[in-house]
Amino acid sequence: MKRLLRRELVRAGFAVPLAAAAEAAARPPERVVFVRLRGGADALSLVVPYRNDEYRRARPATSVAASATVPLDDEYGLHPSLRPLLPLFERGELGAVVGAGFQERFALHGEAELALDRAILAATGGGASIAELAGWDTHAAQAARMPALLEELCERLLALRSAMAADWARSRIVVVSEFGRGLHETLLGGTGDGHAQTVLVLSGARNQGRVRGRLRFGDQGLVPTSELGALLATLVAGGGS
Repeated sequence: MKRLLRRELVRAGFAVPLAAAAEAAARPPERVVFVRLRGGADALSLVVPYRNDEYRRARPATSVAASATVPLDDEYGLHPSLRPLLPLFERGELGAVVGAGFQERFALHGEAELALDRAILAATGGGASIAELAGWDTHAAQAARMPALLEELCERLLALRSAMAADWARSRIVVVSEFGRGLHETLLGGTGDGHAQTVLVLSGARNQGRVRGRLRFGDQGLVPTSELGALLATLVAGGGS
């Protein structure tokens, strides 16, 4: 597969850390791109548990209406701003894993980002590109901010898939954050930093097309039911979500 260089990721609209770009230039051709959502992306907005009563009770102002959700199965659906990704799901190119997280809950973004970097390094042996989208720390006005964030993510993912078209059958894109967000709303109409998250996977191998994992609600948000480091290693190895 042709090596993904910094300019290709930038052309797709992503920020690329300089260190990651330097490492990519020194590595052999790679097949995996990690898209890191900085700030702690809300798992329950990426993939919505639209029939879950506990979710509705905890988020009277920020939950996504069931009628607006894009159903993926009888339990989960995409946020309406991610609707353009539905054809990928239907073709088996898009999947999701809910309830993914490290066993340890990190109080600081920097600590969680470092743990995520180490997990990616362990999963790939240094053989992956990392792109970034910032702005996911939605402590306030989450319902108003989330559509634009998700629309941007959707556009960037489709652009990156297009840039990888020549080798897409052998390629994967993994969308991950340092952690998820809390279950309950803040006084400012947002959510606090949480624990478990939802990981999105785009794969040219067409071995996705489903939502895997299990949601478990706790006092500080979602409790991990899948260990994130092990999950990333499985995805990098080409396993389904």
